[in-house]
Amino acid sequence: MQQITISTLRTFATIVGAAFVLAGCGKEKVNETMIYTEYVGDITHNSASFTCVAWFPNAEDTEVGLLLSTAEDPQPNNSTRLKASSVSSSDNAHFRYYVKAVDLERETTYYYRAYASRSGIEVYETTKSFKTTAILVNHIHINPDSMDLLVNGTATVTATVFPEDAANKEFVFISSNESIATVDQSGKITALSPGYVDIYTIAKDSNSPFGGCLVTVHSVVVPQVIDLGLSVKWASFNIGASKPEEYGVYFAWGETEPKGIYSPLYYKYRLSGDSEENLKVSKYNTDESFGVVDNKTVLEPEDDAAHILLGGKWRIPTQAEFEELRDNCTVTAVYGTDGLGFIGHEYKSKKNGNSIILPNAYSRDEDFLVTSGGSLGSCWTSSLYMENTRGAYAYPWGVDSRYSGFPIRPVME
Repeated sequence: MQQITISTLRTFATIVGAAFVLAGCGKEKVNETMIYTEYVGDITHNSASFTCVAWFPNAEDTEVGLLLSTAEDPQPNNSTRLKASSVSSSDNAHFRYYVKAVDLERETTYYYRAYASRSGIEVYETTKSFKTTAILVNHIHINPDSMDLLVNGTATVTATVFPEDAANKEFVFISSNESIATVDQSGKITALSPGYVDIYTIAKDSNSPFGGCLVTVHSVVVPQVIDLGLSVKWASFNIGASKPEEYGVYFAWGETEPKGIYSPLYYKYRLSGDSEENLKVSKYNTDESFGVVDNKTVLEPEDDAAHILLGGKWRIPTQAEFEELRDNCTVTAVYGTDGLGFIGHEYKSKKNGNSIILPNAYSRDEDFLVTSGGSLGSCWTSSLYMENTRGAYAYPWGVDSRYSGFPIRPVME
């Protein structure tokens, strides 16, 4: 087969006298033909894309493509022949065509030549080369993807690099606003001031950003005291909130700081176990099958987030005090303005007409927000569930796992 080489990179070489037999007419005609690779890019560890240009009239029955080889001099007998995937032309003489090479070896040098072939005559460009990359990081997953913290609070995120066989898995954690929260390279976040901040990663192999954990930092604001004429007085909003309709922050039962992941493995009083079914606890237990027995059934002051964070006589209400609230108030749904929609329920005292609002707060489990139930205003009580001390009472829906996250509405005597 006759071979004609175009000798300079990205420079047209004119080939005169290449004999092409026009399809169906049996006549030979001399034409000028030129071909070169315009662009090679999208190079990864196993693929690359090529854009080639060829100039020749009457392109019917002409094959265009690329010879690709690890040999330094690509020839038909030592190369993969990649035919053009698509060809476009504006005038039937100037043609641009596209080739995609796949299933390549990582970190390998490949040599290539664009070609045009018709009636046994092939025209080639000068040999060029490129090198595939190592396997690069294409995603870093941060867990959890959101959390609420109090000022001066801390929590830790974890990062998982994909793919598993990436050559360089190194990355750095970045805070989008270090005046609100910082993050060290172990993933430990420290909240500094109220606001929103994104914690993300930068992969070192490509300098590309990945992942993200939205951190909302709350201040601890002392609420107003609302007298509903009951045995205790109620706070006007949840811990971490500044308005009645705000959720505030979430706590596991018996813990005094919010965190990122609410699971058995991260529970303060976990003795052993990694699930709701096999968790054993080290405090607040009446049954030896569930861990250490101490017969404590109501949170002590040092484990009461309301007492620790607000001081004074503030504490978490008991199950009986929530039931008193429910039984002695008229409960009415509350809707916000400016598109807020349903925000919770007003509890208006039947004794003196004063009221509080419990927001539609839901709960947290593992690393996500549970959005079922909770429409009456989910909150922890300070009361242990006696029949299965892996659980505690949460208002209004009854018992939930102690490691789950719920807001807290404080009370005082």
